[in-house]
Amino acid sequence: MSRIFKFDLLLIFITFILLGVGIIEVFSSSYYFNVNSVQSAFLLKHLKSVLIGISGMFVFSFFPYKYLKKIAYLVIIPLIFGFVILHFSPDKAINGSKRWVRILGFSYMPSEWAKIYIIIIMAKLLYMREKFIDKFIIGIVPYLIFGGIFSVLVLIQPNMSDAVIIMAIVLGMVFVAGMKWIHTIGISILGAGGIFMMIVSSSYRMKRFLTFRDPFQDPLNFGYQSIQSLYALGSGGLFGVGLGLSTQNKLYLPFSQNDFILATIAEEWGFLGIVFMLFMFLFLIYRGFKIAVESDDKFGFYLAIGITMMISLHVIINFLVVASLMPVTGITLPLISSGGNSILVILISIGILLNISKTNNSKAIREEQWKF
Repeated sequence: MSRIFKFDLLLIFITFILLGVGIIEVFSSSYYFNVNSVQSAFLLKHLKSVLIGISGMFVFSFFPYKYLKKIAYLVIIPLIFGFVILHFSPDKAINGSKRWVRILGFSYMPSEWAKIYIIIIMAKLLYMREKFIDKFIIGIVPYLIFGGIFSVLVLIQPNMSDAVIIMAIVLGMVFVAGMKWIHTIGISILGAGGIFMMIVSSSYRMKRFLTFRDPFQDPLNFGYQSIQSLYALGSGGLFGVGLGLSTQNKLYLPFSQNDFILATIAEEWGFLGIVFMLFMFLFLIYRGFKIAVESDDKFGFYLAIGITMMISLHVIINFLVVASLMPVTGITLPLISSGGNSILVILISIGILLNISKTNNSKAIREEQWKF
């Protein structure tokens, strides 16, 4: 069936199911907040982002991904430009962090878009320099410097979570390319040390780290979000309290429409709802890796691997944060959480995956025709 239509239909199906769940839960999580408003601002903004994102996904599903290989190095221009305008932007910091900048009425988040830009550039670099991957100085260090530069630019916003994700994507792609185990172990140790230094160098991050182990020691400040999230998880039981009947998203749980939307799902849909969401994301990730493995073009392989890693990291971190198994971050749940930039980046990325799958299936169809 998927070969008849060329595109990976299962990937499309899963994507739209998750988008549908997101629309429902964004409405549920933001309705009480906007109950006295004429319009539900969060829902309308989310719907707008979803529609634009679907359009982007449609465009990139037909845009030959191999053209990205030709312009990959040019992607460095918007990558750097985003951080430059953020640095000189007069926009004020929000919640102590300057991550967004207004461009033509659009709220642009450089750290979010940097992920897909870096994946495209890394795919081209690995495609061109794969033969050097077993050499540390000329094969590994350039990627560490490249990823480190942009991770630092994100870190000084400050935004540690996205900085770690960017570096993890870079290292993950290099590992898949064939990095030696001795290099992998050494870099992993250095990376763990770097994360530790980032935590202890900031009293805010240190407090976050210490509190997540026992959020009830600071219930009204650093532990508040984790506690409210745990209440939502515990209240859902096996089958949930029912759609729209969540108590925690009634102004108790901050950011219940984006960072902690999974907690609302847990309360309203119960444990079975969480299992369903986990299954859907695992299947989405599986399709991404399958598309990568089936690609006979190294650039397409690395591109699909990087995109799937990005989605995987977002899912893993969000699930762990909601369950209070790691410190609170600002990482959203792909395709579900409210957030214009994240929705656009993920849907465009899925569009690229669909184009790679189309190329894979077209080749398979030609091979089957030659058999006859």
